[in-house]
Amino acid sequence: MRYRRGLTATEIIIVINIIVFVIVFLGSVLISEDIFRFVALQPAAIWQGQMLWTLVTSMFMHGSFFHLLVNMFSLFFLGSFLESLVGRRRYLTIYFIGGLLGSVFFALSPLFTDKWTVMAVGASGAIFAVGGALAVLTPRLPVFIMLIPIPIPMYIAIFLLFILLSFMPNIANSGHLGGLVAGLLLGWYYKKDVIRRMRLLIRHGF
Repeated sequence: MRYRRGLTATEIIIVINIIVFVIVFLGSVLISEDIFRFVALQPAAIWQGQMLWTLVTSMFMHGSFFHLLVNMFSLFFLGSFLESLVGRRRYLTIYFIGGLLGSVFFALSPLFTDKWTVMAVGASGAIFAVGGALAVLTPRLPVFIMLIPIPIPMYIAIFLLFILLSFMPNIANSGHLGGLVAGLLLGWYYKKDVIRRMRLLIRHGF
């Protein structure tokens, strides 16, 4: 019997997200609501060269428990699969570059929407990067999405989810787009290595 040693990168990221949410939530209640502003991404501040750390910290905070639950549920399934497929190092590269590009896209979005004071939090950009990479690496893998009762190919599911979310209010579509673009590009970049890795695993019986 083989025992797993330690947590996966996906599980560690989920734990960090939960811890940050609890700390910021309790701090907002017990100390000051302004604590939330120190982790949330604010385009106006970024353009003024202030609070640049929020390009990263916003990836680990969520606006509500439901927001956290949905994102971590999605990350657990998509992230765990991608991590097993590409390995921890490549997985973390996809996740963080996707999250950062999502933050950059959101910081740039006021140039087109003029919404400079809107704040954003959430791991959605990074999760869309994970989904984008899977859409390239395992495009025909059947998956279920939301309330659709039949399995659909991975690449269709990811783009359909992106389109469906774009119609919902209070959604950082630009952040999702940035993450998706990063995931697609990195998935394409890693594809040959992943195919070689999968063939070796199959040859040696996993």
